[in-house]
Amino acid sequence: MPETITPSDHDLLVEVRTLQNVMFDEIKEIKSGTALDIANLKKDKADRKDIDFVQKKLNDDIEIRVRKLETDTIPKEKQEKFEDSLSTIEKRLIWIIAYSAGAAAVIAFGVDIISRFFNIGR
Repeated sequence: MPETITPSDHDLLVEVRTLQNVMFDEIKEIKSGTALDIANLKKDKADRKDIDFVQKKLNDDIEIRVRKLETDTIPKEKQEKFEDSLSTIEKRLIWIIAYSAGAAAVIAFGVDIISRFFNIGR
């Protein structure tokens, strides 16, 4: 280390000290902003028990509405009468059509996934 400090050394030290002060001020701002964000999150955070309670109530309500729609849409007597009126061949045809539609949907889904993976047609 030199015995005397030259004017350029002094200027460099002043510049370094200024940058250090600016950095400390920015760190304090970040720290206070982060603390404020955490405080806001704690204030706005929903309690897990409350969320579970609301979710259960919502699911129960949806279940009740779906059951009501099912019973209002097709009365059980009409559904049984319709099923009894179908012959065995008609029932088998309905199952074949339903399974074919399901298989077609699965195949279409698989083709879409493969085409996205290999970027085909994009």
